Amino acid sequence: MLRRLAALGGLLVGVSVIVFTMVRLIPGDPARVLLGTSGGDTEQLASIRAQLGLDEPLPVQYFRWLGRVFQGDFGRSFSQQKPVSELIVANAVPTLQLTLIALVVAFVGGVAVGMIAALKRGSVLDTVLMGSSVLLLSIPSFWLGLLLLLLFGVQIPIFDVLGGTGLSGAILPGITLGLGGVGYIGRFVRSSVIEAHRQSFVVTARAKGISEGRVLTRHTARNAVLPVLTITGLQVGGVLSGTVMVEMIFSRPGLGRLLVDSILARDYLTVQAVVLLTCLMYALINLAVDLLYPVLDPRVLRGRA
Repeated sequence: MLRRLAALGGLLVGVSVIVFTMVRLIPGDPARVLLGTSGGDTEQLASIRAQLGLDEPLPVQYFRWLGRVFQGDFGRSFSQQKPVSELIVANAVPTLQLTLIALVVAFVGGVAVGMIAALKRGSVLDTVLMGSSVLLLSIPSFWLGLLLLLLFGVQIPIFDVLGGTGLSGAILPGITLGLGGVGYIGRFVRSSVIEAHRQSFVVTARAKGISEGRVLTRHTARNAVLPVLTITGLQVGGVLSGTVMVEMIFSRPGLGRLLVDSILARDYLTVQAVVLLTCLMYALINLAVDLLYPVLDPRVLRGRA
């Protein structure tokens, strides 16, 4: 655990360097963006750059920003003239709603599809389910979002699909994000269950006369869940990156929309903070998944010993 935490710290420092460098490669000058179409004269540009600290060497800017981050201060947004932490808090809840709904849809749907396909291996149902999984994996989230928006926002107006900040407005975008994960997790669950069915302890359980349902729940499922848990943790990254497009399509506030608006406004500090916190969230979830391994399967600790 200590090794993983140390690696996590190194990862965040590396991400901070990459993000700090990349946002400054974006064409455009924040000072010119703030001055608007008039552009201002050279003295005005120099004055604004000095106020924003952009006239200092890049290493000085980086270490000054990193020092403030360690104190919990992400700076002040160039474009919105508000503390970056305030903007993140205001936009984090809608994004977390989408993420949780998408992960629930992906996990529950993927496990159901994978289990049914594994139990009906080689049948027409198995072929249909796996073909549908490939289809869900292949459809881009922005195109799927537009289809669902057209269907449930225009043809059959069931959900609050445009700009809804409540839970009802997050259901359809969350489903849009989660359907791709259903295909990914479903295929993985199918392989894990089939592999677990071949193990000797399953054969022994059946030889003892244990019912098929109990063999599935007590033996097969428990041993197939570990790799599925890992894949679900990795899905968090895909879901978090997908919120950028989905929030734009459904006109929802959130960290993804904040990130896009900040990039267009050359708002360096906001972009750096959003990317860094997203990376931290992704890394912490995968760390939690790793720490759950020995809880779900004590053989992990025995193997390391």
